[in-house]
Amino acid sequence: MIIAKKEGKLVVKNKISTIKFIGEVVKINDYKLPGPGEFEVGGVLAYGLSEGGYVLKDDEFGFGYLDGINKVLDEKRLEDLPDVEILFVNFSDDKKMSVTEKNIKIFDPRILVAFGDGGKTVANIAMLGRCETIVGVLKLKKSDLPLEGQKIYFIK
Repeated sequence: MIIAKKEGKLVVKNKISTIKFIGEVVKINDYKLPGPGEFEVGGVLAYGLSEGGYVLKDDEFGFGYLDGINKVLDEKRLEDLPDVEILFVNFSDDKKMSVTEKNIKIFDPRILVAFGDGGKTVANIAMLGRCETIVGVLKLKKSDLPLEGQKIYFIK
């Protein structure tokens, strides 16, 4: 998986698809996911959550995306979805930080990829603890997942 931030959006490439996270919008190979529901596009299973956000699964990773969620997710509704090993979170909106932190704990990803624009973004991410800042491209493979704990990356 190759992850980069380009023109304010996060772009994730796997072996056969390109996924773009643009605000609350998610596109897989230029197909805009319509919201809640289950979809398969370009070899990626996508589950739109009714509260907002997505859980996605490709042939290598289970991953999630949070942006614009105003309430804490229902853990029971997530039980039937793929495990989220990598969670992408937009930290631009500091008004939703307490909800965001709770949702991160619910997913409990092995890798958290934080990104965002705006003056509060760096301060919001700093609240999570120690993270590694990435300028440019982050490449992840299955062996990069920590066996214990959580790795946090901030994509600038």
